[in-house]
Amino acid sequence: RNTYDPDEIEEEQRERERRNKVNNQYNSFVKKVQDLWERDHRELSLEFDIPFRELGFTGVPNKSTSFLIPTVYCLVDLIEVPFFVL
Repeated sequence: RNTYDPDEIEEEQRERERRNKVNNQYNSFVKKVQDLWERDHRELSLEFDIPFRELGFTGVPNKSTSFLIPTVYCLVDLIEVPFFVL
């Protein structure tokens, strides 16, 4: 892998931008859902959990190998179909 390849640098930049866009969209979604939930269902608790990607590991929850990521309350694979939540 050539670190000075302009196409690779451009591709990495696009990937960072895409990841940032998805993260921003997700954060916006979480905020909107929490605001609506607090307005309409104040008596019920709702909490979003963020996976700890740096603690992830490879496993086989179904028939194929997946990258499993722990959260505070569960273990997830939200990339490969079928999705996995334990």
